[in-house]
Amino acid sequence: MKKDTYILNPNRIKYILQLYNLKDNELLDKFNSGKKKITLDILNDCLYNAKEVNLSFLKKLDRIFGKGLVWYISDRDIDAKESSIFLRKDKFSSDLNFHARKIINTFEEQKLDVQLLSKLINYNLDRQLDKFSIADDVNLVKSKITTKFEEVEKNLIFKKTLKPKAINDREYLERLIRIIESFNVFVFEFIEHKKTKDKSNFSGFFMKPNVIVIKRQQKYMRREIFTLLHEFAHYLISYEEIDEINDAPNNLENHTNNTTAVEEWCNNFAFKVLINNNEDEFESLIFANKENNYYEEEISNLCKKTYISKTAYYTRLYKEKKISNFDYNIIYSKIVDAINKDENEKKLKEQERSELFKQDRGLHFGVQKPIQSNLFIDILRFNYFDGNIDQGKVCKYLKIKGDKFNEYIY
Repeated sequence: MKKDTYILNPNRIKYILQLYNLKDNELLDKFNSGKKKITLDILNDCLYNAKEVNLSFLKKLDRIFGKGLVWYISDRDIDAKESSIFLRKDKFSSDLNFHARKIINTFEEQKLDVQLLSKLINYNLDRQLDKFSIADDVNLVKSKITTKFEEVEKNLIFKKTLKPKAINDREYLERLIRIIESFNVFVFEFIEHKKTKDKSNFSGFFMKPNVIVIKRQQKYMRREIFTLLHEFAHYLISYEEIDEINDAPNNLENHTNNTTAVEEWCNNFAFKVLINNNEDEFESLIFANKENNYYEEEISNLCKKTYISKTAYYTRLYKEKKISNFDYNIIYSKIVDAINKDENEKKLKEQERSELFKQDRGLHFGVQKPIQSNLFIDILRFNYFDGNIDQGKVCKYLKIKGDKFNEYIY
């Protein structure tokens, strides 16, 4: 082998193409996005036939997958089924694109790190909740879980970990995360950059044994709350899934016809937890139409008393055949228009504030941070004090700058 040339591990190449559901010609398209082009025959020789490649080739490959240069040439093979949900399951609720698979794989790698870090400090992550199945009555499961939630919530309020009451949707989401974490379930929030061209097409996912990831819903915070509880339902029945929770009319019709029994159970669980003692009030609504103003007043009142969105209520009516498809489309468009108008007004206000303070470099507006997992922070903290990881590693895991280190660790 010539100096500064490398030979790829073909088993690892086959693994990563399967992981991202990429065919050789699709990889070629991504590889040839720059000025210098190669043929499919040359690519295949490099990938599978031990043809030597230079550093430039290796860097191009890594710009696509982001695994680190050494990963592609390592001799060690990978236990495929243990390493990825994509290879344990053939089909998902969301038809995942390349960008979504990259993000999910990043969290899978983090999950493996979490497991290792937990073992290093003998951190007990045993399951604390019963395991259920979709054969169990969802109402009974909801009752058992909400009782446990209330007990934990009281304890966290007593310890001053939680405020006595959430004052907005964001605080309620964080509150739910803190409660769920108390049962040894990791919850990670992911924020997609506004300038990302190819948006990931998933809302959340659950990975065995105890990891939930939810995507920040910029305009639809209550959809994110619903997603969290939907994925927590997957944890309760120990069923791995990647979901795109979307109630847009063009998605809803196909989704309703193809919803599995598992997805239906998880949706019902999330809805029942959120509506709680107001379910009878919702069930009393017979059929929404123009004559009763589509129950707009009644739905608005329910929205004030719960953390369920208007679109979720009308979606539920649609699924229960209590509103026509035509009327559902009208209502949905009206709600989305109102949300977009409100969002545009917020952006204008932020721009005005930014202009007022643009000379002050210390002030920044619109910088969003994910809700951190306190359970994960605890494990990082103990590992740091035991000398297993350094400050740089902690900052990398939490995606924070060095000046924020003390804030999280001490």
